[in-house]
Amino acid sequence: MKIIVYQAIFGGRDAYYPPSFISDGVHYAFFMGQGGCMDAKKFKIMPHLYFGEYDISVWMDGNFQLTGDIKQVVKRFMN
Repeated sequence: MKIIVYQAIFGGRDAYYPPSFISDGVHYAFFMGQGGCMDAKKFKIMPHLYFGEYDISVWMDGNFQLTGDIKQVVKRFMN
């Protein structure tokens, strides 16, 4: 199962907090730009356009930091 965790920050509203825990086999993506916060929404609501090769995509708000194994979270909520 291919998993990607992704975040977006536009317009300088939030600070970026990189994951403090990296899960084996999970990919991570981060989008940043100068546009308004609505520019980040396209990544949030249309992950299939950017991550079509993944089975599961997990959106995280830009001001959150991943501190645990995302595979455990996915497993818990996919059952």
